[in-house]
Amino acid sequence: MRTGFAMLALNHEDWDRYEQNDFSYPAKAPDNETWARIIRLADLAEPLGFDSIWAPEHHTTPYCQTPNPLVLLSFMAGRTKRVDFGTMVLVLPWHHPFQVAGELALLSNLLQGRRLYVGMGRGLSAREFSVFGINQAEARERYVEAVELIRRAFAEEQFSFEGKYYTIPTTQLRPRPAAGLPQDLLGAFGSPSSLPVVANLDLQMLFVAGQTPAEIGANVEQFNAIRESRGLEPNEPRVVLWMYCGENEQEVGEGVDWAVAFNREAGGHYQFLDPKATDRFKGLKGYEDYAAGTATGSGGIVTVDDMRAAQRANQLIGTPEELIEKAREFQRITSAQEFVLICQFGNMPMDRAEKSMRLYAEKVLPAVQAIPTKSSLAGV
Repeated sequence: MRTGFAMLALNHEDWDRYEQNDFSYPAKAPDNETWARIIRLADLAEPLGFDSIWAPEHHTTPYCQTPNPLVLLSFMAGRTKRVDFGTMVLVLPWHHPFQVAGELALLSNLLQGRRLYVGMGRGLSAREFSVFGINQAEARERYVEAVELIRRAFAEEQFSFEGKYYTIPTTQLRPRPAAGLPQDLLGAFGSPSSLPVVANLDLQMLFVAGQTPAEIGANVEQFNAIRESRGLEPNEPRVVLWMYCGENEQEVGEGVDWAVAFNREAGGHYQFLDPKATDRFKGLKGYEDYAAGTATGSGGIVTVDDMRAAQRANQLIGTPEELIEKAREFQRITSAQEFVLICQFGNMPMDRAEKSMRLYAEKVLPAVQAIPTKSSLAGV
């Protein structure tokens, strides 16, 4: 199976200012230092043997701070020769889909044969919707229309589109996308009601939201049952995981603590740390699972011990021997064709992140890449 590297530019040190809404004093670490760190790690991905580099889209907080993942991936494409690329995810309701289609087509041509896996989502953060002036209740409908428009732009030399939110007169998308791009469209989902939407759009599966392997496995089974009912082949997902490879139990414990810090950072971005986190979803069309607390990330406050146990059990955190066994078990449960690894999180020091990546690449990566999947056996 394949292994990717996720570029998450996390300015962990700047959350105090953000949460206090006090910007009268400078950040402990400027954003350019955050970016220098993540670029340094990303530069290791190809020489260490990773198969791909991925980038998210996020705005307004110190969390991830990647307003345009395609710009970032274009930058990394110029610094590499072999790896493929992916988005985790492009949030379609925040953009005009014709612009997105053109940017994707351009990047697919610039890669000159390397693949671009396009993870797409509808978005979750109310803060981010508000700055774009997009009604979050329209997110699912906008997402479906955008996927359909992008698909048509890729498939047809000339096309037109008339929907509720987007209308395109007869036109062309230029440049035309590279050959593999129309097949490499992925859908991310974190709520039960979104699963059939993504499955019926014929997208591949991408899990980015921290579901447990068991939850992912159940979702994969349900997703592929929908595909089977439509006469389609089963789909193998790509799964984003936190990774820390430690030499001993003390180092692994520190990795777990950093994962807990990252979990709280993500919770801060999405406002899930508020005991009334689900209240803002009440009456919001398309987000009923979040209002009910049945979607990823909306389960309320848990203890630090609970978070530590969950991170140790459900993420790739451990010694090299543990990680090999975990990877095999996680792949068996989820049928994943690729793990995309977040290699620095929380307040993990740069030297420890690099040490972990190098140890993983030396002791674990060859065993993980040797795990057979249907895609690898088919040469995809």
